[in-house]
Amino acid sequence: MLVLMMLNLKLSRIERKLCETNRRLFFSDIDGRLIFESYNEIDNAFDTWKYGDVAAEQLNELNQLFVNVVRNTGGYNEQRIFDGSNFIDSELPNATGAFKLPKRCC
Repeated sequence: MLVLMMLNLKLSRIERKLCETNRRLFFSDIDGRLIFESYNEIDNAFDTWKYGDVAAEQLNELNQLFVNVVRNTGGYNEQRIFDGSNFIDSELPNATGAFKLPKRCC
């Protein structure tokens, strides 16, 4: 049963990645009037709505991965504007200080 659950989880991740890639490819020919948002208020699963250095660093990695994936789909996505947020969309100094602007990519 556990093996089946793990297999389903892996398939779910693959399906999600394919779906996201297809969505970005679908929008690749739409001009700059379309803005992508990476995530909305990412939270720390271990200590809800509290800042954590590890969680903030993981969000920076996710934001960079998001930029890389979208840029690599081509079309207008190579110049697409992104809306990204810091950890839990916080204005506190530790959260804003930990935010890293993703690099241009590829």
